[in-house]
Amino acid sequence: HIPPDDPKVGLVLSRLVDSLATPSEVVQRTAAKSLSALLSRAEVKPRGAEVLQELLATLLATPSYAMRP
Repeated sequence: HIPPDDPKVGLVLSRLVDSLATPSEVVQRTAAKSLSALLSRAEVKPRGAEVLQELLATLLATPSYAMRP
């Protein structure tokens, strides 16, 4: 429910990606569903490849599915 030109869209995207590191399946599922909806928006699509690369790098570099703080 954020307008496309709102600068908070980028912040929301970053926070959702960061929340994937939380060792909670409920949090991860919710963040993944929200990311899916957010990345389908035209103003965010250009960052999709960047987000995917970041997530793949994290996946390959961490010993478990969730990084523990």
